[in-house]
Amino acid sequence: MKRRVIAFAVCLVAFSSLFAGVVPIKNYVDYGVFASPGRLVDVDSITPFGIEAEAVSDAEAIKFLASPAASFKENAKIVADYLSSQDIEFWDNHPELINEFASIDSAFPVRGNNTELYEAELQDYFRTRFLSPSYGDNNRAIAALSVIEQGVIPDNLKPISGDVDLSLKIYGGRVSSGSGWNAGLDLLLEGPESLFSSSAVRGIDSVIHSEHGIAGYIVPDKLAAGFAVTPSLFLSVPFSGTDFVNACFEDLPLNLILNGSVYMGLGMGFNFGIMYKPLENLSFALDLRDVASARIGLELPISDIAAGLRFYDNIMIIPPDVALSVVLNAGNWHLKMEINDIVNQLIANEMLGTTGFSWWNVVDGEVSYDFSENLSLALSYEDAEVGLEVMTGGFKAALLARTDSFGFGVRCGFLL
Repeated sequence: MKRRVIAFAVCLVAFSSLFAGVVPIKNYVDYGVFASPGRLVDVDSITPFGIEAEAVSDAEAIKFLASPAASFKENAKIVADYLSSQDIEFWDNHPELINEFASIDSAFPVRGNNTELYEAELQDYFRTRFLSPSYGDNNRAIAALSVIEQGVIPDNLKPISGDVDLSLKIYGGRVSSGSGWNAGLDLLLEGPESLFSSSAVRGIDSVIHSEHGIAGYIVPDKLAAGFAVTPSLFLSVPFSGTDFVNACFEDLPLNLILNGSVYMGLGMGFNFGIMYKPLENLSFALDLRDVASARIGLELPISDIAAGLRFYDNIMIIPPDVALSVVLNAGNWHLKMEINDIVNQLIANEMLGTTGFSWWNVVDGEVSYDFSENLSLALSYEDAEVGLEVMTGGFKAALLARTDSFGFGVRCGFLL
């Protein structure tokens, strides 16, 4: 299996390298029922308007957002201990740190002719004044971040997560007689896994998308097949952990955009699926998702806006995936289980030369119970989140808990 995945990834790279590089990216769009187009034959729904908002965060990220300086307090002491133990050779190799500290505090030692005296003054500075109340928690935090940004990271530095996810979805659509459409706007802010990271891999992602699908029975009431096409317009602003921290310290969230680049362009995706129904209330589906799905676009470097728009050098590939799902409806009880996110992780790792794999995302599921026609309760697990959701009329609300870290959140929505 892995050899086939590797071969497929190599073919993608070989083909795409004729005109551009290939970068695998995560797909943030929720395709809904169009993720399993074979199931469209069983869907009959009209959604004139729907809106859903979600906020999920690690406890560490909430603590940081509430008080950025306090979150850096322990690490500021670790940085102080590290710097107080360095000799003059270290400071000769890091003149940029001297400039940073001098800009924060005018009392920072000034180098004279006596090298040994200057070294002693530096060591005393980080053991006393730097840790004193007069220096200030905010200055200490900014100074510690400056050290980390310069790549000077003590081994015993305590990691801090900035993993906060905020999303807003506005959508509407119609599915009937095995065919239908959906259109929506998805907005997402995905915080960094580490506040010490200087790599811009997460950020703000906005997508205007639509899904168009059709399905039909190959064997009446037993076997159905379908496909869906998903065109989109996107705008992305990646930022790093240190960008996120600086924006919070300076209370200037626009710096997340102004200090980097904006990517915008077009995307296209294709989903194929088959569904088998051994019983009227039991069905299985096999889906091929994001087959030949990619984004192409333009890059606008906001930090150097005079350079102007240019074509982005790479094609952003959404790695294809294979999903297997089962749906059971037994009276008022409803069960859905799905296995996915394995193939796309393997392909992404092969293309990037990485080995990371998240088992938390492999299995999704939901069990729900209808108390009445207008009241339902559901327990779900999806993308490393456990949710307890209540649905009444067109309103739904859920409490969420992370399983891959200590985090929690809420989700609410409304359908007309």
